[in-house]
Amino acid sequence: MKIGIIGLGLMGGSFAKAIKKYTSHEVYGYDIMERSLGQAVRQKAIDGVLDLDDLAKMDLTILAMTPTKVLNFVEDNRQLSNYVMDLCGIKRVISPRLCDLARENNFTYIGAHPMAGREVGGFENSCEDLYRGRYIIIIRHGDLPKWIIGMLNGIGLKIQYSTDDTQDRIIAYTSQLCHIASNALVKTPTSLDHEGYSADSLLDLTRVATINEEMWTELFFANKDYLLEELTNYIIQLKKYQDVLVRDDEEGMRELLKEGKDIKAKMYPRKSK
Repeated sequence: MKIGIIGLGLMGGSFAKAIKKYTSHEVYGYDIMERSLGQAVRQKAIDGVLDLDDLAKMDLTILAMTPTKVLNFVEDNRQLSNYVMDLCGIKRVISPRLCDLARENNFTYIGAHPMAGREVGGFENSCEDLYRGRYIIIIRHGDLPKWIIGMLNGIGLKIQYSTDDTQDRIIAYTSQLCHIASNALVKTPTSLDHEGYSADSLLDLTRVATINEEMWTELFFANKDYLLEELTNYIIQLKKYQDVLVRDDEEGMRELLKEGKDIKAKMYPRKSK
């Protein structure tokens, strides 16, 4: 099958490399950045540059861009056909319009969100094994052919089927809140004095503080209701630790820590033993 990828940054570039390595499908790429296209061609991550006039020839077109850019691209390229999959981190803000466009232009829309990434972006940081052992959230807005399921499994992805609303609600906790917490942690006055006093705990907690502020601002505000709910809940929990310290309540601290440890064991049972 012929697969077109629009946007050859970290996510799209990794899809291209993975499909080329682990499947027999043909991959064609398009990016407004000539540098990314050139790198993809030189590294043989794609079989050729995708001419937008040939979008109708693609069996699957993957849109690896921000939500606003995805909507604009589909609006401007009515020649899209067959299957069109976006990789956006939020769904409610784009799915209704993309479903309308799919009906108007006779293609099948697949909402997708790979649960993988790195703290750095761009094609130069893409990786053929980025998706191995990871989940991809799939919102089915039509029949999903076996060959697409096979392609996703082939590059190492496990499928989690969901709905637009459920995906956005849970992602507010599992991804968006984590990025805010990490970004806020580095702003405490002691952060720049860490050298010689820090180990993996600080490194792990601050990994995703390195953030694309344009993309994540768009994602945060598009999912504002669920993100505010999770942020409020997190602040409530942090306040509990502050309160027991102020009260010199050592027993209260032990209870809070044990409660968190027990919940973590339920979240990741095999890793907590």
